[in-house]
Amino acid sequence: MYMSKAEYQGCGHVRLMLYKPQEYGLSSNYVPQELIKQFFSYWWPTPLGSPERKRIKFAIKRGPLQGKAVAIVNNEGPGCQGYSPKSFAAHHGSSIFVYHQNAVTDFRAKVLAPFFAEMAKQTFFTGKPLQFNMAQFIKQSDALAGTQLGYTINNLYPADSVGLFSVNYATKFDSKLTDE
Repeated sequence: MYMSKAEYQGCGHVRLMLYKPQEYGLSSNYVPQELIKQFFSYWWPTPLGSPERKRIKFAIKRGPLQGKAVAIVNNEGPGCQGYSPKSFAAHHGSSIFVYHQNAVTDFRAKVLAPFFAEMAKQTFFTGKPLQFNMAQFIKQSDALAGTQLGYTINNLYPADSVGLFSVNYATKFDSKLTDE
């Protein structure tokens, strides 16, 4: 499938991962390429207007990328734990590469780790459950994510030539602001 090849990826981060998987802690580009293939194998035959299609919102970015900064965003609380503040990636033609550190850390701990723990219990690969250490998985995946972010920031234009900023939000929970 041509759509899974590096040269056809609009996202520079994904393109780098496919061209240089070892820099992202992968032995080959098989896994990211398969994820792209599986996404399109699922997406294209899914009917327009279906509940599955309605769950995904695509944002089409027009014009040249005018990257001006990289922002690593943190929600320091004390309120809104488990939520990541919305940070706009574009303003008046300038782009900011936004990395929500807490959001991806929470995703790995609350979604990926439990998924792989459940998969380890399955017996269809080996005939018996596999050993899985969730704490070790989270620790190693957090370290790998740091390596991947560092490689991307240092090698993806224009992220490799703009300022890196830490943005810390201190939020308070207000029950009047929640959706009902």
